[in-house]
Amino acid sequence: MNALISINKGFEKLFDGVTAPKFLELLEGESNNVLMIAFDSFEKICLYVYTTQIANSVSLFIDRNRDVDKLTVPEFIKKIIPKDGKFRITTKTGYEDEAGKLFSDHKVDLKNPDFNIELEEFDGEFFLSLDLSGDLSKRDYKVFNNPLSMKGTTAFGVLMLTGYTKGKSLLNPFCNSGTLEIEAALFDNNISPRFYNKDFPLTRLNVDKDLIFKDVDSHVKSEKLDITAADPLMRNITAARKNAKIAGVEKYLNFRRIDIDWMDIKHDKLEFDYIITFMPGSSKHKNPTTLKKDFEQLFYQAEYIIKKKGTLAILCLSKDLLIESAFKYFELKETKDLYSGTQLMYLLLFNKKGKSEKEKKGG
Repeated sequence: MNALISINKGFEKLFDGVTAPKFLELLEGESNNVLMIAFDSFEKICLYVYTTQIANSVSLFIDRNRDVDKLTVPEFIKKIIPKDGKFRITTKTGYEDEAGKLFSDHKVDLKNPDFNIELEEFDGEFFLSLDLSGDLSKRDYKVFNNPLSMKGTTAFGVLMLTGYTKGKSLLNPFCNSGTLEIEAALFDNNISPRFYNKDFPLTRLNVDKDLIFKDVDSHVKSEKLDITAADPLMRNITAARKNAKIAGVEKYLNFRRIDIDWMDIKHDKLEFDYIITFMPGSSKHKNPTTLKKDFEQLFYQAEYIIKKKGTLAILCLSKDLLIESAFKYFELKETKDLYSGTQLMYLLLFNKKGKSEKEKKGG
């Protein structure tokens, strides 16, 4: 049984059968890519909807054809759709009526449908599917935000691209609203990002809801984690803490207001496995010279507190000045391109060069 999974462009490399299920086919869209993925059963797809932190949406594949009039609906789909359910067709192809004929036994309801049918076109071929998830990129905990807040799916994808694994120590020196740390905490403690809101389109279908949620929720952990959300601005720490409380992970995280030039004082030498943060890479409020000094200070401090084989990862919109500023302290291991919506972003992965400048000076 196949599902269509929408993800940010650049995250498809994570679907390798190890960190995420392996995809059969890549369908390239305008703002997101869609992966065709095979699952052992419909129940496994439902479990994926509940547990995934990286998918923007998940739908159950129905049929594909180059002729929209030749699309068909298998009996299994007819059985899981509510008998008296109302539906809506979501499409940009202009073939709403053609797709609607396949569900003529049901009434149309554009505002509050019981099930949603999606019709998409890729390379001249029409794909028909049943929406199981709605928009998974939205997180209920994201109440206190600022312009630099990441989407939950973007934050989790960044964590996976860095190689982050459960139980590792993590610092975000510019936590903003705490999305990255919250996603890491959910991941570490096996908590679904939808633990407190189980209202999905799939729950309105003929499925065993207890089967979907109970087994996953029984494996939730309550462990204090070595994950620190830090920021020079107290208002960002406050926002991050409040969002974490809504997500149910506040007690598992550390929150600290720390200026960048005090990182080596407030943290131990070689303390962190990962330092991951979002820095745009350019600023309208600072000239390049001042900005470079700020970046160099970050790298100088990070070199002292990160472990010898640790990873420093910076998500940015503009990379050149950051790479130049890191030269003295870190070597660039890899640059990964990704998108958040239509915005191109860069993930810079740095390795520590050797002894820190502070160690060389006897500090």
